[in-house]
Amino acid sequence: MPVTVKAYLLGKEEKVKEIHRFTVNQQVSGSFDYLSKKTTELFSNLKNSNFKLYYKDEDEDMVAISSDDDLMMGLSSMKDAIFRLYIKEKGNRGNVPLKAVPAHAPPQHAPPPYHASQAPPMAPVLHPNVTCDGCDGSVVGTRFKCMVCPDYDLCSQCQARGFHTEHALHPIFAPPPVLHPNVTCDGCDSPVAGTRYKCTVCRDYDLCSQCQAKGFHAEHPLLPIYYPLKVSFK
Repeated sequence: MPVTVKAYLLGKEEKVKEIHRFTVNQQVSGSFDYLSKKTTELFSNLKNSNFKLYYKDEDEDMVAISSDDDLMMGLSSMKDAIFRLYIKEKGNRGNVPLKAVPAHAPPQHAPPPYHASQAPPMAPVLHPNVTCDGCDGSVVGTRFKCMVCPDYDLCSQCQARGFHTEHALHPIFAPPPVLHPNVTCDGCDSPVAGTRYKCTVCRDYDLCSQCQAKGFHAEHPLLPIYYPLKVSFK
């Protein structure tokens, strides 16, 4: 089911300057990258500006959206059938060279120490079907997508070398969850997106990551499948 989005561009003192209403297909509703691109297309004055996306939580606090996980949290806090998105400009760069703008802000605090009881740090993720336009290699880890060009991406190495500094580059830390076609979770009867857990004993039993985390079907080993299986018929 498509998600209806009502986007508010905020000005000084958070006064609404412009409003757009649009729908997003369910398959990409949890993609921060898609939502950022859609916002840039609708609000023409954002094409050469930095901006930040927000939603309001149950306490009416403005919560920043900077990843797919943040967006999913915002969608889960919807009070009705409309997702209200708030946009704040961070300042127009105009003709200032982008080299003068730091690609990454320095961390405010050191990361907490790692304990063996915690989950291990995630390894760099491969962005499927994405090729770096700087070195023609695969993009692993952070993907830098041009906010102006329709199809231009850089890997972290080429971005660090200063490639394509004439346009703003949006960092994407992980690809959006991939939908597994024709696979339904036997725990919640929903389509399976992201990691699919297939029972290695039962002939046709699959779980989504949420139901697997809840401990469904713990009596049999479950095989994690990260990308849709390609089946050919001869």
